[in-house]
Amino acid sequence: MESREYRKNKTTELFHNLDKVIYVFSGMNFWIDDNDIPKLVFNAYKRISKVINVAIVLFMMAEIGSFFTQNNLTEKQKHDRVFMPFSHIILYSFTLSLSHHKETVTEILFTLAVCLKEDFNDEETERVMLKRIRIYVSAFVVICLNALVFYGIEGLAQVLFSGKRIYYILLTNINTSNLSSDKKIVYRSYVFQTNAT
Repeated sequence: MESREYRKNKTTELFHNLDKVIYVFSGMNFWIDDNDIPKLVFNAYKRISKVINVAIVLFMMAEIGSFFTQNNLTEKQKHDRVFMPFSHIILYSFTLSLSHHKETVTEILFTLAVCLKEDFNDEETERVMLKRIRIYVSAFVVICLNALVFYGIEGLAQVLFSGKRIYYILLTNINTSNLSSDKKIVYRSYVFQTNAT
């Protein structure tokens, strides 16, 4: 990524820190420099993100395929089958849109944090803007965490109060090198079930 020289201020520090967090969770760097991320990690993230994106697309295709293959479902499962594929497609479209417009987003952030400060430097306006950014980012994080927590609580409640079973899958590897010449590793899965009582 091409780095540019700029004078640091409170806004650039906030955007720099936010971008570092965004990079850890999404693998996309929207700031104008490398964010002090080691080159090895940066290159590894690039490669891994391609694999993750392919896996996400395959999972979404499997969710859509469930409309044609899964017919014996409870009402809750039918609701999830309708809700999840469409919400995942919408959410992933944001990721695709951001990656497509990455340079534009970077340029807008640079203009907000650096270029505007050169032309119009009002400490009070900057303070109010930073406060609002922190409030909106905090609200966004709380909403995302609430969704995760409440999906977990809902799943736990289903297991504890509906008498459904929990399935654990344990994968073990068995080396069959003494049986074949090409030394394959076979994975055998064991499924354990327990009643939720």
